[in-house]
Amino acid sequence: MTSDLQAKIAAAWRLYLGVPYYFGGESRSGIDCSGLIRCGWTELGVWPFDNEATEKVQDRDATADMIWRSCVRIPWEEREPGDAVCYGKPERATHVVGVLSRDELIGANGGRPPQPEESPEEYREAMRVAGARVKITPSTYRAFDRLGVVRSPLVAVTLVRPTFI
Repeated sequence: MTSDLQAKIAAAWRLYLGVPYYFGGESRSGIDCSGLIRCGWTELGVWPFDNEATEKVQDRDATADMIWRSCVRIPWEEREPGDAVCYGKPERATHVVGVLSRDELIGANGGRPPQPEESPEEYREAMRVAGARVKITPSTYRAFDRLGVVRSPLVAVTLVRPTFI
C-alpha cells in the first residue's frame, strides 16, 4: 500500500529525468546518485537520517553508504515507490537508486568522479558523451551487487501497513 508521501517522493525524482550526472551534484544542473535520492526526500521534508548519522555528516553530502546505514531496511519483495535500493559490497554501499514502481527504478547512472587533470567543462562533456544522466531502469538493474532496499525512517513511521494474524 503506497502512501501519498511515497507517491510524491517518486514524482519528485521523476522531475530529474534527463538531468546530467555530476559527481557530488545536488541540483537540476547536475546530480549524482545519492544527491538524487536525498533531493527527492528532502524536497518533501523527509530528512532520511537519524540524529547520530546527521552529526557524523554535519555539512558534508549524504552518500549511498550513509543512506544504506541510516535508513530502515526492508525486504526486496516489499519495495514501494519512494524507497531506495543500495548497491555495493556488504561493508560499503557505493550506489543508490530510487524505486518508482515494482518494475522501475530511477537513478543517476553511468557517471564517475572527475579526474585531477580534467577541467569542469571537460568533465561535463565526458559525462554527456558517456550518456551519464538520470534515467529509468528495470527493477532487474544490477541485481548482481544489490545490497537491499531501504526506506526513510520518517516514511517508515508514517506508513500504516495492515497486519495479518
